Amino acid sequence: NGYADRVELASTVPGDAPSVVVVDLKTGRTKPSGPAVREHVQLALYQYAVDAGALDRPDEDLVGLTSGGAELVQLGLEDGTLQATSQQQEAHAPDGPERAALRARIGGVARLLREESFPAAAGEHCRDCGFVPLCPVRSPGSVVER
Repeated sequence: NGYADRVELASTVPGDAPSVVVVDLKTGRTKPSGPAVREHVQLALYQYAVDAGALDRPDEDLVGLTSGGAELVQLGLEDGTLQATSQQQEAHAPDGPERAALRARIGGVARLLREESFPAAAGEHCRDCGFVPLCPVRSPGSVVER
């Protein structure tokens, strides 16, 4: 469950459904690298949702919308930057490798949920986690001693 920060309709040929670019606004100090934006899961999920009809509005004649890509907009609020910067994720083809990788990832998460198996996994989220002393991946040693 989540919300997109901004949804933009790209200009189109009259009679065709417009393409949609979903924008995620970021306020942090750091921005991801180019490869990280290309592989950004949240942006890929937004594109997948658009292509699956999540934004179609039959009552407004907006049916068959397709993703025109997605983007991160770094607002620079925390570092004092006066100008926002935009990082685009190109549109993913419905049968392309990015979409296949996303489906595989979704399938893996679904399997873990069905099995009720939640293994600890190290990642960028670890830097802000308050549970490092208890974590089996990052903990410096045993939590319980005799």
